[in-house]
Amino acid sequence: MQLFVAKKPGAKTDFRDAIHLANELRCGHLREVFHDDSHWAQLRTSVSGYLDIVQEIVRFKNRLKSVFRANGLKTDENNFYKNKSDVQNLKTIQLDLFQKIYFIKLNF
Repeated sequence: MQLFVAKKPGAKTDFRDAIHLANELRCGHLREVFHDDSHWAQLRTSVSGYLDIVQEIVRFKNRLKSVFRANGLKTDENNFYKNKSDVQNLKTIQLDLFQKIYFIKLNF
């Protein structure tokens, strides 16, 4: 088995990568790979989708907590998302923020 290693100095860029891959394909150094549609591929896709959703939920919760902190409301780390009064406070804060933004736009 023969390995080809790039020895070119300089920063790696998408353009250089594309040129390198095109040259590898032209010279016949690349080989075709087949991946069957096994249960492992389906599991991998499902897990990847689940992890994406979890990451998006974490982002949303962090943004939500930052809105509360920006308005001086204390956030209890353990019970923050279970308290319905906090959700009601968020609705009130959002309304206040929209009113402030609208007021600022009217004055400029």
